[in-house]
Amino acid sequence: MENHCRGHYSRQSSAFPCAKRAGPYNSRVPGAVQILEQEFAAWLGVPDAIAAGFGRAALRLGLEALECKGRTVLLPEFICTQVVDAARDAGAEIFFYPIERDLTIRVDDFANAFTPGIHAALVPHYYGRVAPNTAEFSAVCRERGVLLIEDCALSWGASLQGRLAGRFGDIAVFSCTKSDWCYGGGMLALHCAELAARARAVRSQTFEADPGLLLSYGLLRQTDFLANRPRWSSTAERIGRRLERIAGFEGGNFYDAGTTECTISSLGARRARRILRELPLAIRRRRDVKRQLVQRLRDCPQVLFAPDEDPGETGAFLLVHSPSGRARDWVEEAGRKGITLRLSWPAYQELPEGKRDALEWLAEHLLILEVHPGLTEVELERIAACVRRLAANK
Repeated sequence: MENHCRGHYSRQSSAFPCAKRAGPYNSRVPGAVQILEQEFAAWLGVPDAIAAGFGRAALRLGLEALECKGRTVLLPEFICTQVVDAARDAGAEIFFYPIERDLTIRVDDFANAFTPGIHAALVPHYYGRVAPNTAEFSAVCRERGVLLIEDCALSWGASLQGRLAGRFGDIAVFSCTKSDWCYGGGMLALHCAELAARARAVRSQTFEADPGLLLSYGLLRQTDFLANRPRWSSTAERIGRRLERIAGFEGGNFYDAGTTECTISSLGARRARRILRELPLAIRRRRDVKRQLVQRLRDCPQVLFAPDEDPGETGAFLLVHSPSGRARDWVEEAGRKGITLRLSWPAYQELPEGKRDALEWLAEHLLILEVHPGLTEVELERIAACVRRLAANK
């Protein structure tokens, strides 16, 4: 068993599963949550895993366990606002490193962003694929004595050369809602007993349950996920709007309703366990569906952002490229046909100061299509036909 603790954290025995759960493993933690943590740690092959109400909450647990308060954390320019929120809520100072238009990160750019004050660095695995240079990022961090955080929220189950996302850094963060639906839910994977003890202490002392929020969030995410199927898109949208009114999220983005200090519910833990059990089948189905979509779009390859299949990808996302930079228009036009395309992060969040090149380009050109594993042949053809029309109209 690899152990990635560095710096002043002591290296613990590599026995699996981790027998030393020091610190306040709160007796109030529901049994379903404890079982989820054990099953997740066994699945990933790490000594410990801790569940939280959202991926952003799991990240905050990890940042506090790494003692990032008042210290600088490196984040990529292209990242969702929830990651930034979690870092700020943990008291960290933030410094951004650049990404390329093709969503790759140059090792030199990553290394050059390091200063003597950098305490931890976060590397994201975008849209179902492990960042190809992750092992090199890990080596850079190890050489500089910097703690490495893997953001696996969009890549639960992805691998690189047979090595699962979450096995390269000191800690890794997963989300139960980014490629499926759940009643909230995030997981923090750890390779070190001392870090696990710190994270459990934070959860026990400062995190709170919010079952109403998690239930509402889960129901809304369920309808949002169903909207990725053309045959259900209109119905799911109507139900979603009604649920938003009931839950009080109307006029806002329900994704932003999640907090960074919320525990997972028993309901969410049971659903997350089911996602984990069904993950291999879901990945095979999604990859097959994505492969069929790519095949149907072979006559207009210019609209495929990353057409080459990655042997370790989850198949959860198809990235679409608007060559003319009309991403927002494409979302609206596709919506009228019952096809759900989504904008990438920079299109709906404030850009970091001074960051205008790659991020603006991605905001105008990149769209996301969530691959639902239940898509039928008819639905696949509807999606492909819609994208072909968009490409023809530019």
